[in-house]
Amino acid sequence: MTEKQKMLAGQPYKAWDDELLAERMRAKSVCHQFNLAEPTLLDARMDHLRGLLDIQHCAHIEPNFFCDYGYNIHIGKQFYANHNLTILDVCSVSIGDNVMFGPPANCVAAGNPCKVIKPINVE
Repeated sequence: MTEKQKMLAGQPYKAWDDELLAERMRAKSVCHQFNLAEPTLLDARMDHLRGLLDIQHCAHIEPNFFCDYGYNIHIGKQFYANHNLTILDVCSVSIGDNVMFGPPANCVAAGNPCKVIKPINVE
């Protein structure tokens, strides 16, 4: 098994493996671009994250945002995150529909998958 396969299976792995290190650096670069993007260009700013995260539909994240890999983050419909969201996505992080995170928020899935499925009440 590769170190990435071990990580995704929740087994002990070497985090400084070349493949994993390159993937983390890519995620950090994308997050950096997102965090520095022009705040008035909302769609363009979110476009930075669309190639990194699995975003189903209509998500909005305020800067600053940080993650480990990005590809382990699955976001449902109508997601909103206020400033300073950090998601450590060594394992899968699944966020359901109609979920909101207040500032600051941390979602840590190191060793165990994480599911956030509690919807907000919108009237």
